[in-house]
Order: sequence, then C-alpha cells, then structure tokens
Amino acid sequence: RQYTKRKLLWTLLFILLLATPFRLFHLTDESLWLDEIYSVKTAELPLLNVVSETAKRDANPPLFYVVLSLWIRIFGSSEISVRLLPAIFGILGVVMIFFVGRLFNERAGIIAAILLALSSFHIAYSQEVRMYSLALLLTLLSTYFFLRLMRQENTRDSIGYTLFSILLLYSHWYGL
Repeated sequence: RQYTKRKLLWTLLFILLLATPFRLFHLTDESLWLDEIYSVKTAELPLLNVVSETAKRDANPPLFYVVLSLWIRIFGSSEISVRLLPAIFGILGVVMIFFVGRLFNERAGIIAAILLALSSFHIAYSQEVRMYSLALLLTLLSTYFFLRLMRQENTRDSIGYTLFSILLLYSHWYGL
C-alpha cells in the first residue's frame, strides 16, 4: 500500500504524539538513583575533566557525559532537566526507526515506530540519565546511512555512516 507524503507525515506525527507523553509522563516521580547521580556529577565537572574522569572511573565512553555537561550548562541540573535530555533522544529514536524501516517499505517504518513508541523498555531507558537512549539513536542513524550506502554508494551517506558510527563508539561499547 502506498502512502502519500502528506498521509505519511500525519502518521509519523500521530506516532510522535503517542511516543512523547510516554517518555515525559512521570519523568520526576522517582528520585535520581546511583548511576544517574554519577552521570550528573560527572557532567557537572569542568568540560575537560569530564573526559578524563570518565576514562578513570567509568566503563563507558564519554560522549553522553560531554553532551549532558553541555546540556546542564544551558538548562541546569534539576531532575526534570537532566531526564529531559535522554527523553528527547528517545523521541528522536522513534523518528529514526521510522526512517530506517521506511527504507524497506512505508508499512515497516510505521510498524517499527509504533512498536518503539510503545516499548516499555525504551520508555524506561528514555527516562534514565544514562547513555542508552543516545546509543540507540546513534545506532539507528548509523544503520540508516549504512543501508542507504549499500543501495547506492555516495559521499553523503558514507560521511553519515562514518560519523554516526564513530559517535556510537564514543557513547557505548556495544557500538562495537
């Protein structure tokens, strides 16, 4: 079944209207737990110290902490602020899985986006001040450009695949 661009856009907007409240609802009901506190305290260090501190004390690469550090400098370190960043990554992940699925066909993109929008695991990790929703977003971006590159080699997709794969490696070791 072919969707018009307008219908596809409205469908994606509907899915985002479904996904967004799930990721924002009860965002601060629970206090920050140990790993989240570690994330915030690390990100509150001077920017150059964030990378060295992560290298010394954390098993994960530093990208999330650097991004969180920049976020905190702009929006502060309240519970809602620091949890909003991974929620945004989670919402963007729903958008990206739509585009990855759409490379196969529009229905696959829609179904994948609905499944991720309603995934209790993805919702939970999108509300946690850790690198998981960023890692999934970067995985989807890397996959998107890789699949496009496999269809037709071009510079833009090569750059996209390389860039997002490198960023993924700097966000979580599972990116390997």
